[in-house]
Amino acid sequence: MKFKRVLGGENIRLLSVNDEQCKYDAIGNPLVYRNKICEWNRGRNLVNYNGVEFAYNGQGERTSKSANGATTNYNFKLFYA
Repeated sequence: MKFKRVLGGENIRLLSVNDEQCKYDAIGNPLVYRNKICEWNRGRNLVNYNGVEFAYNGQGERTSKSANGATTNYNFKLFYA
């Protein structure tokens, strides 16, 4: 694999992977990664990547991932007990 990146201040951004360009929004979230679309809400919550959907709770913690009709749920109580 070939990677191109740019360094600037605190941001290190990947420009391409094997000549597939990466594009970013104003706060640094990737909008296109490896020619696949990324959708974001509430700043840094990824809600869709190439048809894979993500859900979050009120604290911004990812609670589930859905792809191809299957959903994986995340239980954070296991980590905070």
